[in-house]
Amino acid sequence: MKMIDNAVKNDGLALDVDQTTFYEDVVKVWLNPYDLGKGTIYNKVMNLANDISGPNQGSGYSYVLQQAKLNQKSATRGALINFLDNLIKEDKSKFEFFIKTLSEKTGAWRGKVDAAKYMEAYEDRMNKNDSDRVGMIFYPLMVETANALNEKYSDVLTQLTQKVTDVKQVYLDTKVKAGAFIFKTKKFSNANFKFLQKGMVWNPFSSMMGIKMVK
Repeated sequence: MKMIDNAVKNDGLALDVDQTTFYEDVVKVWLNPYDLGKGTIYNKVMNLANDISGPNQGSGYSYVLQQAKLNQKSATRGALINFLDNLIKEDKSKFEFFIKTLSEKTGAWRGKVDAAKYMEAYEDRMNKNDSDRVGMIFYPLMVETANALNEKYSDVLTQLTQKVTDVKQVYLDTKVKAGAFIFKTKKFSNANFKFLQKGMVWNPFSSMMGIKMVK
């Protein structure tokens, strides 16, 4: 994203209409997200989620805001944790229903989740005051955001990445029967790219959502 931004600002990279929309709604948000408090990764993903999924009332992101009675600017890590803590204390069946619905809407766990298992794990982390339990909401939203970005912008991401990079990636191709190892290279300028969610439910901030080169 920084390379695209630098190319636009410093190298005079010309953008068409779709690329301009991508630059305004993704690149700028990625690099300068609205501050929701602690956590750069949290800020970036939640701001991207708002831009890409916020207008869709059927999205997991919109569902979370509706259920927690929050908006873009109030959806902090602490606010989401308070919502989940209160929900599980109030009615565990409601907590399970929320997790199942969130899974279905975001596509996390391919829409099939063992809500009872995650509820027990969440409660254990709540009792230990583990702040990473926000991953119960954050991880599905990262999955949804990456998928939504790919659906809308994968072609534009590829176009711009090809323009601003001149790098090769090395692949190891193993020929089992021949007992050989063959190294192949592929230039970024000839490759396709897509967004990729990272992290895990209980370790949600290990890495920012990434960009993957598709062979």
